[in-house]
Amino acid sequence: MNWKDSEVACQKDAAHLVSLHSKEEANFVIDLVNQALPVKQNNTKKDIKKTNCYDEQLWVGLLTDDNNKSWKWSDNSTFDYINWSKNEPNNAGSENCTQLMINSCENTPKQTFNNYVCSAVQKAYACKKTLGAKN
Repeated sequence: MNWKDSEVACQKDAAHLVSLHSKEEANFVIDLVNQALPVKQNNTKKDIKKTNCYDEQLWVGLLTDDNNKSWKWSDNSTFDYINWSKNEPNNAGSENCTQLMINSCENTPKQTFNNYVCSAVQKAYACKKTLGAKN
């Protein structure tokens, strides 16, 4: 699904695409991804101690509408946890939505933000529902 369709799918359940406000919250989402996604075999990096790892992307609720000058969460919460990948955000003007890049193939697993074209299709997205919200 593209970013907009993912956000609409979340809203149907009285939620929004996930907003992340701390490393702990991001790690919680990663733990859920670990449980949901199959592990892939990776034999491309000789120096990696793990033989089973994954490199996944999923839509999160972070977006811009002013060419990367400011970013906001789709749930209107404060953008207070900044964890961009190296040299991100980039390509102002066409990459207005955000993926969470999750990579366990490195010696130290990482999760970072990458701005991306909103119309691109991702196989995963994460929703976040406010406690007590009803659909």
